[in-house]
Amino acid sequence: MSIERNMGSVSLKANRFLGMQLVDRGLITLQQLESANARYLERRRDKTQARLSLLKILCFEEQSLSEDALLSYQLDSFDIGALNLPAYKIDPAYMSEFSVQEMLATWTVPAESVCGVPFLSTAYYLSPFVREYWEERVGSDIVWNLSPLSDLELLFEQLESSVKEGA
Repeated sequence: MSIERNMGSVSLKANRFLGMQLVDRGLITLQQLESANARYLERRRDKTQARLSLLKILCFEEQSLSEDALLSYQLDSFDIGALNLPAYKIDPAYMSEFSVQEMLATWTVPAESVCGVPFLSTAYYLSPFVREYWEERVGSDIVWNLSPLSDLELLFEQLESSVKEGA
């Protein structure tokens, strides 16, 4: 239970910092953030969504942000790549060092480590909290990549299924 509670706090911080960055960078308005936050917090209280994401609410429910435009903005603004997760062979040994809960809380997947350099893919790169969380977690600098929410969601479904089968 303490891991779930801790990851709930991580998820809340990841989403709050992401929302603030979206507003600060002019990608959404404060009113759009407040509306999406209200839905996010309602679902968090009700526990009605397993893979809760402020970004999903903004992009797909309220349609106040285009995920494609967000991905393009980040690729243009930062030294970051993109990763097509369904076509990528993720290192299961490396990924097994991390919990599904922390991946879900941060919308981030540790894809592999090459010569001690971790490669991670995320939909939450704009959240400084997420970047700091993972840098502390892996203990080094990271090669970051972006992935769409749908790619991460598909991978999370597969991971959750394998965890249930292994239980």
